[in-house]
Amino acid sequence: MTPPTTLARQHVAAALTGLGVPVHPEPPETVAGVCIVLVPGEPWAVRRGLAGSWTVVVDVVILVPIQGGRTMLARLESLAHAAAAVPALRRPVGVPDLPQVQRQQWGQGEYLAATIPTVVHIREEEE
Repeated sequence: MTPPTTLARQHVAAALTGLGVPVHPEPPETVAGVCIVLVPGEPWAVRRGLAGSWTVVVDVVILVPIQGGRTMLARLESLAHAAAAVPALRRPVGVPDLPQVQRQQWGQGEYLAATIPTVVHIREEEE
């Protein structure tokens, strides 16, 4: 049986495939260039009732190399707006429309990272 957290990341990855950048449903060994990485959000997974229903929060982290200056900042803004507009992705209640942006180190490179929390409702698979 596939864990609901894995199913949630797969669902989000499938919804983001049309954005034209690599989408990693889990943190990759290395990051190169512009990409999207899916990581556990807060709260990560909450079981709902006894019927095997889960609410999973997946953080969509859009990464662009910081060395690109204005060009990369424009790419980050474009991707963040496009990702936020994907109909299959739902934002948690109370989360602002625009994502948090911060500097992050991934492997040997420094990136600007825009984080968009996403809520996914999953029903456990039957065995």
